Amino acid sequence: MQTMRLPLPTNHVQRGPILWFQGNTLFVRYDSDVEPVGWAEVRFENVIELIYRDSSICTPEDILGNDYLVVETDSVHLRDVHTRRNAYLVPTEFEMLKNASAPMKHYRLYFDDVAAIEVVATSSSSKMATDQPIHEDTS
Repeated sequence: MQTMRLPLPTNHVQRGPILWFQGNTLFVRYDSDVEPVGWAEVRFENVIELIYRDSSICTPEDILGNDYLVVETDSVHLRDVHTRRNAYLVPTEFEMLKNASAPMKHYRLYFDDVAAIEVVATSSSSKMATDQPIHEDTS
């Protein structure tokens, strides 16, 4: 298991997380009321699975630290995803080369008292957001 530091902690979220897709790229934006106050964005590329679990049904394994994203290159869940995907796709030489050049990773993120998010994707990045999410519901 590896971790990737996040630009803002996930335990002081006021109006997030806000999730949206653009093609097969997932964006997760969240805010924080601790310094530096603002919005952060986590981006996942080539997403093939997203699991969103409300905090009311989270397990102890879902509860992670508040300043990092967990990155797993080998997990029971990831192996299961590979098995299901290979059974469906019947991997060709092209598909096997593609998987070797950009292997899938299992990412896990926890927002205190909100949700746990799991993503299977090829890569991720995070940064401070320069604006508020355009997809925020203000009603």
